[in-house]
Amino acid sequence: MFVVIALAGAFAAAGNAMWAVPLFFIGVLVIACLLGEAVARFYSEPMNRWLRGRWNDGAARMGSVLEEPAPATEATL
Repeated sequence: MFVVIALAGAFAAAGNAMWAVPLFFIGVLVIACLLGEAVARFYSEPMNRWLRGRWNDGAARMGSVLEEPAPATEATL
């Protein structure tokens, strides 16, 4: 939303040229993707690893709240 709001203001200040609408959408998508990647790489994932390490869940182990069901065997089928 930060990207959309910032670029919408710039688009409105530019005079709302209809030919620029596709460029506006492409610009919003590219900048939002880059910003999302940067936040994930430099904030979310390091914080995730730190929290998992702090709570003794293992920083590298991925977990789930739900337990995995036991694999089906021929006897249970």
